[in-house]
Amino acid sequence: MKKYKLHIIELDYHHDVLDTLIQLIDDSIFDLTCTTTRVIYDKLSQESKLKINQPNIFDGTNASLAVFIDGDYDVKIINTLASNFSFWKKHIDTRSIIRIHNINTWFQPGRSLTLKLNLYDIRKAVTYIVQHQLLKLEYIHLNKIKKQAQHFSFLSESTSHYFKATFPEIAHKNCFTIPTTWSTEAEQTFAVHSIFHITIPGTIESKRKDFNLIRSLVDTLNGQDGQFKITFAGKVTKQSEQFMKDLVLLAENHVEIVYFNAFVSVEQFDAIMQRTNLLFFPLVQKTRFKIFAEYYGKTKISGSENDFIKYGIPALINDFYPIESPLIYSYNEKNLQKQVIRSVEDIKKDAPQIVSYMKEHQYKFNFKTQRDQLTLRLKFFIENR
Repeated sequence: MKKYKLHIIELDYHHDVLDTLIQLIDDSIFDLTCTTTRVIYDKLSQESKLKINQPNIFDGTNASLAVFIDGDYDVKIINTLASNFSFWKKHIDTRSIIRIHNINTWFQPGRSLTLKLNLYDIRKAVTYIVQHQLLKLEYIHLNKIKKQAQHFSFLSESTSHYFKATFPEIAHKNCFTIPTTWSTEAEQTFAVHSIFHITIPGTIESKRKDFNLIRSLVDTLNGQDGQFKITFAGKVTKQSEQFMKDLVLLAENHVEIVYFNAFVSVEQFDAIMQRTNLLFFPLVQKTRFKIFAEYYGKTKISGSENDFIKYGIPALINDFYPIESPLIYSYNEKNLQKQVIRSVEDIKKDAPQIVSYMKEHQYKFNFKTQRDQLTLRLKFFIENR
């Protein structure tokens, strides 16, 4: 059977998203070419490197890039497009799918400009506007790309829905969602022992985590019976060390706080997740990319969503972040205490039901399911373009 020719391009920075995408490609159906930089290529897993039939290492010149990408391909997936807009405006065609990581930065930058009234932020904004908008004319080039492009792919169903609702005039350009991870295939061993384990994944810093919500979690557990262990499964930044020390002092004897001042390895992270009874995601809704405001759950995804999909463990997540699952407990600042108590009681009371939900989740998001769905979507795209 003749294979479809698929070309994936990543020249900016998302090596992890690229690695996941490559692994999900069925190489019995697609002949894969990948154009990327040496730095990004070297970060790919060996498994991904073996799946690439034709690796093209970008040397920094647009002439060589044009040769790489203008070949006879059935579909081209641009994994990230965050630079070199003057080049790309000439090389986007109906075969191109552009993955969007930051909706506001792409589609409404003027209304999304954000800065704090301090010298550092003002200087950063002025420098960006002069270098990128005035000298490189990125705004003009990006507008041309948006007009030429026919297919935008978003990293989650929630960001896809937000795009369609916010930009109805170009909603027809919304393409299928490409998975960013899959569920672990490890056998479910979920159980509640004498210590109830709560895990907060990700780097511990105030621009990513709402420290007030973390304090509220500890305050709530201080008033509950039983033993609790809260593990921060990510590096604590230097700026956040004092917060963690204060948190340890806040916690009563039956609430243990564990955190790391160094990078948490994949092996460590997996081991922590295997013991976890409940995930806690204390997200800050508003974040920033370059000088533009982005909003988790609406205009961009959080790594927390990938952690939930991969491990399928019961989770407390902010109600501004839409994830539909029987394993999800949505909360806000007002009802956090109630939702913490409810989730702990549910898990302790009916662990077999939780395991049942976890198995359903695992089946829905397992590697084969994610790969087969992506294959069908790509084939339909090619055959109906």
